[in-house]
Amino acid sequence: MIPILNNIDEEDYWVMKEAVKIYDDVISLWLRVKSDVNEIDEEYELVCRGIKYYNFCPDGDGDIFMLSQNHPLILEYTDEKSELYCQIQEKYKNEILGIVLNSHHETANDWIDHFKYVNTVILKGWDYGMLANGPSFLINSYFDAINPFCKNANVLNKGPQKDWDGSKFIERDKNIKGICFGNSYIITSQYELANK
Repeated sequence: MIPILNNIDEEDYWVMKEAVKIYDDVISLWLRVKSDVNEIDEEYELVCRGIKYYNFCPDGDGDIFMLSQNHPLILEYTDEKSELYCQIQEKYKNEILGIVLNSHHETANDWIDHFKYVNTVILKGWDYGMLANGPSFLINSYFDAINPFCKNANVLNKGPQKDWDGSKFIERDKNIKGICFGNSYIITSQYELANK
């Protein structure tokens, strides 16, 4: 992503976030790239437009890399929406949440909040209902994990995810990019990187 980094062993440099400016759907991020081995100390400005979501952690430094199109943070935004319905067998009611959370961890690790798409109300006594709704890759993972413990489990594909633009629902743009640095990330439709 940063041209100068193409010629440097990734263990020989580090990237520090120096400043962040957030306005509307634009984020400007000032980065310092340092390498004692290659005597590099350069500043870059990363400008991201069309921000979908982001998370900044105070960890400060770390590697910087692009997320692949099948990364959980990208799929969370681009994958179609699905709903999981099931009837939990009485003898498994206390175990289902653990099974779902384990499936979530195997599929999305800690990139996506474990309870973001799970309807915990069904676990408190409903006989049949919607256990989860969200991106298809997660819902299908939940289905595969709980199917042996439920009756009548099924997944309904609800089609492309849509967002409200103030007057109507519009289908989400699937041409997005993810940039990760340390434990922070930005999901955006476009970015520009300039050496300062």
